[in-house]
Amino acid sequence: WEVPEEEREEYWQIRIREVQGAICVASIFQLVVGYSGMLGFLLRYITPLTIGPSVAMIGLSLFDVAAMNASQHWGVSIGTIVLMILFSQYLEKAWIPIPNCSKGFSKFKIFNLFPVLLTILIMWGVCGICTLADVKDPAIRTDGPK
Repeated sequence: WEVPEEEREEYWQIRIREVQGAICVASIFQLVVGYSGMLGFLLRYITPLTIGPSVAMIGLSLFDVAAMNASQHWGVSIGTIVLMILFSQYLEKAWIPIPNCSKGFSKFKIFNLFPVLLTILIMWGVCGICTLADVKDPAIRTDGPK
C-alpha cells in the first residue's frame, strides 16, 4: 500500500489521534472503575485464573519482537534481565529513607514499587554513557547508528 508523500503525514496524524483517544477513554474508564468501588465487585469475577492466560497470551505474542530486540546486543539484554530479577525478587523488601515532616524519615520501598522503571532508567543510562564515550556499536547507542 503506497501512500503519496503529501498524504503520509495526514495518515500518521489520524492514527496518532486515534491512539490518543483510546488512551483517554481507557483512562476515564479506569478512573470510574477505581473511584466508584466497582473494582471490589469486579474482582469477584476476574480472578487470577482469568488474568493468567491473558497475560500469557500477550507475553507469547510479543516474544518474537522481544527476542529480535534482545539479540541486537547481548550485554544490554543480560544486564536488563539481571537488574529486573535483582530489583523485583531480591531487593523487594529493601527500602530507602525519605525525609518526612512529621516523623523525620519514612521507609520508601522503591524496588518493590518501581522495578521495571528503575531497570529501564539504569540500562538507558548505561547506553547513554556508551553513546557519550563514542562506542561504535549501533545497538548500544541511544542516538542510533553513527
